[in-house]
Amino acid sequence: MTEPASSGEELRTEDEMFAAVAVERRRVADVLETLKPQQLDTPSLCGEWTVREVAGHLLTGFEVSTLAMAKAMVTNRGNFNRANTHFARRLGSRDITDIVATLRANAEHRFTPPGAGAEAPLGDIVLHGQDMFRPLGIEHSVAEDRVRVILDRTWSPATRVLVPRKRLRDLTFVADDFDWRRGTGAEVTGPGLSLAMALWGRAAGLDQLSGAGKPVLAARLS
Repeated sequence: MTEPASSGEELRTEDEMFAAVAVERRRVADVLETLKPQQLDTPSLCGEWTVREVAGHLLTGFEVSTLAMAKAMVTNRGNFNRANTHFARRLGSRDITDIVATLRANAEHRFTPPGAGAEAPLGDIVLHGQDMFRPLGIEHSVAEDRVRVILDRTWSPATRVLVPRKRLRDLTFVADDFDWRRGTGAEVTGPGLSLAMALWGRAAGLDQLSGAGKPVLAARLS
């Protein structure tokens, strides 16, 4: 496993964040190319998607045009999740060598969802990396500067739909592997990456968390 590259400082500019996105895309590609067919067909942490389909999803931003996505939305009666699943399965049906090559070729691509900045693709590649590799028992560490961006973004007004405010209410979240704390109320403590996973809706992130607020968060995620 390649080690996460980090400047040792916070990521502050768009250029710094997109550089981090490129590094993480290449690191994910490095792991994907080692996986066997049965690993690729393993259920991921993304609901009904397999590891292979999550890998396919990672190509959506630079392989699916705005028009194609709009048509898929119409076909799926405005349901974004169904449209997203359609493309994840279609792109995930490619040979893994093609998926890996496409991810590497587009490592520096600057696609962002409408209204979002570089924080969005950074969170996407980091969290989906965990979605794929944790069920396989593959430890895929991520540098602190990347994790901090994802944690901070949790409280952004732009993420209110993705991270419901009721999930955060009356809880304090504390990273125990670097200096980061946010919220008020009963504490939930653990590694920053596991906190990020839980805050973004992955119950698997709870395994490494502790504190009086953990049962409350667990109930909200269920």
